[in-house]
Amino acid sequence: MGRTSDARERLIEEAARLFHARSYEAVGVQELCEAAEINKGSFYHFFASKEDLLLAVIDAQWEAVRTQMLDPGLADDLPPLARIERCFAIMAREQRSAKRAAGLTPGCPLANLAGEVSSHEPKLRRRLARVYSDMQERFAETLRDARDSKEIPSKSDIERKAEAILALAEGAMLLSVVHDDAAAVARMSDLALAIAKA
Repeated sequence: MGRTSDARERLIEEAARLFHARSYEAVGVQELCEAAEINKGSFYHFFASKEDLLLAVIDAQWEAVRTQMLDPGLADDLPPLARIERCFAIMAREQRSAKRAAGLTPGCPLANLAGEVSSHEPKLRRRLARVYSDMQERFAETLRDARDSKEIPSKSDIERKAEAILALAEGAMLLSVVHDDAAAVARMSDLALAIAKA
C-alpha cells in the first residue's frame, strides 16, 4: 500500500490538508492512513499519536508560512513599511489562490488549529504559542528597521505594535473565512501601516 520512503511526509501533507479542510477532531487515524496510502502500523512507526502528527503538521505549516509569506514579504530589499505592506499583499494573494483552488476562502491553517485545540490541548497550545511568538518577532524586526530609518517614531513600542499587526493579520484571515472574502486581508494593509506609524 503506497511507497514507504516518503510515507512520513505524505502523512504530514495529507493531515495538513484534511485538518484544514475539516478539523483536527473530525479526522481519524484510519482516514489519514488511507489518504496517505499507508497502513496503520506505518502511522505508529512515525508518530506515537495523532497529537504527535499534529505537532509535525504545525511545524510544516509554520515552515510554509515563513518561506512563502514572511521571508519574501519582509525581505529587506524594500523600506521597512513597504515590506509590511508587501507581506499583507502576499497573504491576500495566497487567500485568493486558495479560494480559486478550493472554492472557499480557507483562512490561516495555523489560526484555525489554534482556535480548535488551544483551550484543551496544552502541548499543542505551547507549540502554537511559540510559532506566533516567532511571527510577532518577524514583524518586530521590521519595525525596528523602520524606527532606525525614521519611518516610525523613535519612541515606538515595537513589541506592542508587532503584536497588534500580527493580530490584525490573523483577524483579517479569520474574517476572510467567515465572509468567504479573500480580499479581507488586503483591506487591512493600510491599517497595519497606521499602527506602525502611530
